[in-house]
Amino acid sequence: MNAKKLLSTLLSAAMAVSMLAGCFGGSNDFSREAAKAANKAQDTVEFSTDSRLTKSLLEALEENIQTYDVHDAMEADENLEVLLTSGYDLDIHAVTAEDAKAAAEAIAQLVAKEDVSGKKSTGYISMVLNDNHYYYAAVLTYRTGNSGGSNAGNDEVDNSPQTYTLTVIWNADQGTVKVNNIEYNNGKAEVNVKAGSKVTVQALPYTGFKVDDFSTDMAAIISENTLTIDPIIDNTLIGVFFGKAPIEVGEIKIDWSKSLEFQKKDWYGCHEKLDLVKTPLYITVSYKYDTKPDETVLVTPDMIEHVGYTTNLPDRKVNEYYEDDGNGNDYWAARFEIKYENVSTSFVVNINCEHKGYGNDSCKHCGCCIFWDGTGKTHHTADDV
Repeated sequence: MNAKKLLSTLLSAAMAVSMLAGCFGGSNDFSREAAKAANKAQDTVEFSTDSRLTKSLLEALEENIQTYDVHDAMEADENLEVLLTSGYDLDIHAVTAEDAKAAAEAIAQLVAKEDVSGKKSTGYISMVLNDNHYYYAAVLTYRTGNSGGSNAGNDEVDNSPQTYTLTVIWNADQGTVKVNNIEYNNGKAEVNVKAGSKVTVQALPYTGFKVDDFSTDMAAIISENTLTIDPIIDNTLIGVFFGKAPIEVGEIKIDWSKSLEFQKKDWYGCHEKLDLVKTPLYITVSYKYDTKPDETVLVTPDMIEHVGYTTNLPDRKVNEYYEDDGNGNDYWAARFEIKYENVSTSFVVNINCEHKGYGNDSCKHCGCCIFWDGTGKTHHTADDV
């Protein structure tokens, strides 16, 4: 499918840039910040730093950028054997952030959620900034009891993966992505997640964009802007595809720059239809999300209809249909509705029916306009209805 082809292209480009950046060496050690944030985020494990763990992480990053490759390289590091004692768990996380403090806080949330349950009270953590602009953290903890760990002595060895890497790719110019409620904004996120756990990826489009599709190589449930994998059973690649949001009208307002005129259709002189030729009516159209500048639109006959006041006609509650201009003249209050691209607005205008045979109040008393149904037909007296 086209989405998968695009995902492959995006991933290849992202990996090429990352590997090129990784060739030029040089990383910064922010292990103390990571330890401080991890200890603040939870109280199960007290983390400290260790230069051997940091050195091993730096060396692993010289030739690797995928978290699982970094993990394997560190486990094979002979200089780290003294720390990889019975029941150890080595977890590798990679995040992007504006600075080391933000990265440490993001790592701390992952550690609190994924790495400390069922662990002994002491552990080690290192965090470095790699040349591909990702912060990598190595988290070393020890399980309670005597089971598991690659160097667990005569205990039964658990060879099954403890974590999987979730890689998410998207266009960073069109939105951001949250993985398990942690937000990423640079177009690629690599997150280590526990095997068998639930993973939620939420796509957050910028203004003017929408979520078009997700692509994944694992069974997933997609609901609106969210993809869920439960459980995760392998390293997983997810593509998030944004697209242009449709232009939608948000509001229309009437331009009252001219007094409206009406066509006379009845021998009483009743005004039955807006005269859009003599007095053109305009509306100002505002669009949602500022996706298009406001514009002025000329109202055409097919955009406007008389919706009248008809609910109480049998009771002849004329005060609901007439308004007084303050000089003793009563006018028919006619209600119209303008519709433009599924958005509508109503307005009321006062119309003098000009039937003056009985004075200024003739509109109110003759009953013609009260019973007008908006179709061009009027009833000359109430008794005709």
